[in-house]
Amino acid sequence: MEPKMIELHSEADTAEIARALAALIQEFRHNSIKIYLSGDLGAGKTTFSKYFLTALGVNETIKSPTYTIIESYQAGDIAVDHIDLYRIHEEDLYDLGFLEDDHKVWLIEWPEKGGDSLPAPDLLLSLERDEFLTMHLLPETELGQQVLSALNV
Repeated sequence: MEPKMIELHSEADTAEIARALAALIQEFRHNSIKIYLSGDLGAGKTTFSKYFLTALGVNETIKSPTYTIIESYQAGDIAVDHIDLYRIHEEDLYDLGFLEDDHKVWLIEWPEKGGDSLPAPDLLLSLERDEFLTMHLLPETELGQQVLSALNV
């Protein structure tokens, strides 16, 4: 499956890709998709997540799940769990309860902390900050490939 690389030169660029991805989730009615966000501290994972959730239609204040670990939202008929695994050890993953409910959109930051206990994502977004932010979009499933193929950015 072919990855896609996008250069994000501003926060507006990040917002644009987040809105485009959210629009595809809504258009294709993908209410059970796993999107993982990987990257160093400050790379833009939470910023992307906030724009994505807003674009899906979340009307409440969007909080970073850094300390709460999971923030759950409802965007119309789409349920979303925004999860931050930065402070989690793999053996504690099962205590969080979200693994049993995969009929949601999962937006997971720091998926590498989940190790082998976390199922494969449909789409992995890897963020790297250098002169500008680069996002690598890597489809890991047929669903991820379908979404990535339809993404026009």
